[in-house]
Amino acid sequence: WPNGRNSKQVPSSASLRGDHRIAGNYSREIAFKLDRDFMRPLQPRSSSLASGAFGLTWKGLPEATGYYAWAMGAKDMGRGQATEMVWWSSSATQQFGGALGDWLSPAAVAKLVATRTVMPASQTSCTIPAEVRKLGGDNMMLNLYGYGPQSEFAYPPRPANAKAAWKPEWIARVRFRSNAMTILGMPDMGGFGGAEDDADAP
Repeated sequence: WPNGRNSKQVPSSASLRGDHRIAGNYSREIAFKLDRDFMRPLQPRSSSLASGAFGLTWKGLPEATGYYAWAMGAKDMGRGQATEMVWWSSSATQQFGGALGDWLSPAAVAKLVATRTVMPASQTSCTIPAEVRKLGGDNMMLNLYGYGPQSEFAYPPRPANAKAAWKPEWIARVRFRSNAMTILGMPDMGGFGGAEDDADAP
């Protein structure tokens, strides 16, 4: 969910805190209580720098474990020639897409921060080079991810004595992430899902 039967979006007034129950006609019932809520929006903002590059900033999230951004744009070369595309990522390594757009655990994010694939939680800005802007145009699409904490539950709970035998009936892991999309060069838009939402917004 959302799915084919129920595509209703989560209202901004919703909360994750409280009791959760997962049940099916062929699976064990899973029940746990969350004390964490949805992560707050990142609210990315872009600006034009004197060098011709894009400056990107966002609101830091206290529960974030790291950040990752990518931008994509295309430029019509005209005269019947093929459209040229460029894809930029904030990673200092040759990695983009794939699992970086998924729900990563804090342990996985820590490893990616160490290799400079993911920006550290203390960072709230980066620069998209002028060369990328020249190829991708002034209205590149940006995706920004803020990876968050993880809550773990099991039944029966793991015993305090690590040497004791433990065979849980189920294990549930709840991972948190904040994601914003926006168009670079349009700071007034704030981002699709990145700006402050009103009560009826998705």
